[in-house]
Amino acid sequence: MAGQPVGVLGFPFSKGQPKGGTEIAPAALREAGIIDAIHKLGNSVVDHGDVELASLPEESQENTAKNCYAVGAANKKVSRPSLHIASARP
Repeated sequence: MAGQPVGVLGFPFSKGQPKGGTEIAPAALREAGIIDAIHKLGNSVVDHGDVELASLPEESQENTAKNCYAVGAANKKVSRPSLHIASARP
């Protein structure tokens, strides 16, 4: 819907699944013009950057869960700014 405020938050993370590449998606989308495209739809946009993920636990394998500690820590890191962005909407 045009005229809506939009918050963009990158989550460059790929440790919870077997295929690489998802960690570069936020930068690739920005480089491809996603922010301008949202503006052109008539929306205001605030780019909140990427979630900082440098301090995640080391990789692990618990039964069939790949990197479960890193996945849990990453989800915790993305939940706080996501709630902040969502609660800032009118």
